[in-house]
Amino acid sequence: MLKKLLIIIFGVLIPLAMIIAVFVGYNFVFDSNVSLAEDEQVELFVYPEDTPRDILDELVKKDVLKNEGSFKMVAQQKQWYTAKPGRYVVTAGMSNNDLINMFRAGLQTPVLLTINQVTSIADVAGSIGKQMMADSAALFEAFVDETFLQENNLNYATVRSI
Repeated sequence: MLKKLLIIIFGVLIPLAMIIAVFVGYNFVFDSNVSLAEDEQVELFVYPEDTPRDILDELVKKDVLKNEGSFKMVAQQKQWYTAKPGRYVVTAGMSNNDLINMFRAGLQTPVLLTINQVTSIADVAGSIGKQMMADSAALFEAFVDETFLQENNLNYATVRSI
């Protein structure tokens, strides 16, 4: 009787438990963990000083994640400790794996830059600085630096005509 019970435990129950554990683990990593409608997307800006915890807090604040705990677990398993700054777009159907890979690899979504009604290089630098994560003073310095302009096949006149 004991032998039959051991066969059932080791031959059936333990393999079944392992299959269930693998299935649950797979779903934690690769199933959608984003609570967005099919055509909905959320824009997220990551700044140079942001940590993965800051990104998680922002995702929670914007009510993007279905399961915060699974996101934390996958982030820890993937050893995600640093964030790459930029603009990211989260879309429906993204898994924890998709999200973490996007932030780790810096797979940003381009920013559409619009410069309207500027009259000086300082205005151009200010406009770019407001729309991008850039220091407008550093941009201005670059726009008037002869070496920088030459290296980028520009001159003072072409920069002024932007």
